[in-house]
Amino acid sequence: MSRSAPISSLNVAQSYFLCAEELAQLPQGRLGVFAAQPITFLVTHGWELSLKAFLRASGMSERALAGKTFGHRLDNLLSEAERHGLSEHFQMSAEGDAVFDQITYAAERHEARYLNLDRPRIIDFNFKPLIDDGLRFYRAFVGEGDQCGRDWYSAEQQSIP
Repeated sequence: MSRSAPISSLNVAQSYFLCAEELAQLPQGRLGVFAAQPITFLVTHGWELSLKAFLRASGMSERALAGKTFGHRLDNLLSEAERHGLSEHFQMSAEGDAVFDQITYAAERHEARYLNLDRPRIIDFNFKPLIDDGLRFYRAFVGEGDQCGRDWYSAEQQSIP
């Protein structure tokens, strides 16, 4: 049984990106030295949901995506999405791609999810390009406003069995 339709995951991913965008615009003094950690979490999880939504709509099962090969591994998810034709619909910006490599490293070390207060590593990324790319990813597949989604998510693919 499916936990959610790919379009639902994509909608939640957009919410993560929008929240990250709001946090990134706050003055750093308000957020303290750990400000980047929640933004990193929101951005990495937004990309994980986006890529998994694309792969599920491309025919991969939730079970395959939850396994050790993919799980929270953003690099593997992106590579698999590219093998499934992602570049036909969406290209990440050069700036976003550079930040994606950095957050992939943070995600692999679980720095995006768990903050080590004893030994914090200050994550200092310019998140804006990757947030912008995440929102552009959403628009590439869902469109603006009330438009229908693109052909990669049909009515059959978004229904729960």
